[in-house]
Amino acid sequence: GSGVQVQSGYSTILLALHHLDLQAGSRMVDLGSGYGRVGLVCALLYPKVDFTGYEYVNHRVDASNQRSLFFGLQETLHFVTQDLSLESFQIPDADVYYLYDPFTEDTYRYVLAQILEVSQKQEITVVTKGNARHWFTDVARTNQWREPLYVDEGNLALFKSA
Repeated sequence: GSGVQVQSGYSTILLALHHLDLQAGSRMVDLGSGYGRVGLVCALLYPKVDFTGYEYVNHRVDASNQRSLFFGLQETLHFVTQDLSLESFQIPDADVYYLYDPFTEDTYRYVLAQILEVSQKQEITVVTKGNARHWFTDVARTNQWREPLYVDEGNLALFKSA
């Protein structure tokens, strides 16, 4: 239950944030936020970015929200317990989406379809870690997104919609 191998490391998070153009008022969504590391680092470095993390495991969400309160970040840092595979779940519009590897194939397809819908309305960036890159590469090519930026020997990829 410590989050080992289910969380992005701090160096990976810092690399991802370094390559994003996060401005005051930007929205970032982490789909499968685990214990909230990405959100916590983002909120500490970019306090005017609105961050929401969605996580299936309730005790991880509770721990993440407790840290948000502890650091006084609760106005812009939020975590929600959510099964992303439910048809009732609608991904909110955001400027940046962060995806790691926690989904089943069906959940990936559902999540990616929703991200593509958002990209039809506005320019977005999708940050993938690990195997999520493979899923999103095909989607990005098919939808004529820009060539991704690969960071950390390909462990991290940043995709921008056209």
